[in-house]
Amino acid sequence: MNEQLRITYFIGKLRAGTESAYKEWHDNMSAEILALYKSFGIVDIHLYREGCDLVMVVATERHIDLAAATVEALNDPVLAKWVGHSAAMFEDDGAWRQMERFFEFPKAG
Repeated sequence: MNEQLRITYFIGKLRAGTESAYKEWHDNMSAEILALYKSFGIVDIHLYREGCDLVMVVATERHIDLAAATVEALNDPVLAKWVGHSAAMFEDDGAWRQMERFFEFPKAG
């Protein structure tokens, strides 16, 4: 990912047995959903999974309040359906939790 991008990390946990469905759901993401995410300032999203544990890496070109963007996004019925279906595969409340950076490898200098 480009060094100029703002990178934010999130963790989530799938319900046991939903791993394949969650991957298939994302493999079939429509161009309309991608365009909606981009309209909120998201440039790239990477998802990683180990068992039911998920890590989401979100890249934006500028600082955006991802919580506020999510609330705004849910006003769109297409994205609300996407997020709702996806969240139903999560444990707890279906929410992603933002990770805190506590260490950065020192730059040579």
